[in-house]
Amino acid sequence: MSKLSAVVAWRDAAISDGWESSQTYRGGEAEDSASTLTRERWRAQVYARSERDCSVYVWGPDGLAVPAGDVYDFPALLAGLTHCKTCGRSGVSTHRVGFAGRVCAACLPAERKRVVTPGWCN
Repeated sequence: MSKLSAVVAWRDAAISDGWESSQTYRGGEAEDSASTLTRERWRAQVYARSERDCSVYVWGPDGLAVPAGDVYDFPALLAGLTHCKTCGRSGVSTHRVGFAGRVCAACLPAERKRVVTPGWCN
């Protein structure tokens, strides 16, 4: 399966699972190439423009990033709420770093030092 086909399949499976889809750029790009999905305070951005420009980004109800996975799987998204993007540990309490990064308490100080530098949010 091509990357573009996988992204389209992810989006279609999420919609079948109850996510609502809307056009990301109202009055501009078509919904099938740039869509925003929402479900119970979850949010996903799905870009399916071309084989070279396709991706899925997901944020949990807390506004922090969650790994989307190559195949849509809501239980895996739920598990992502307790997954540290830095060390890879799962089942841990996570904390915000930067705009939407999700890290465990052990990784938080080093990630804050790496990410939150002068001008990081400009």
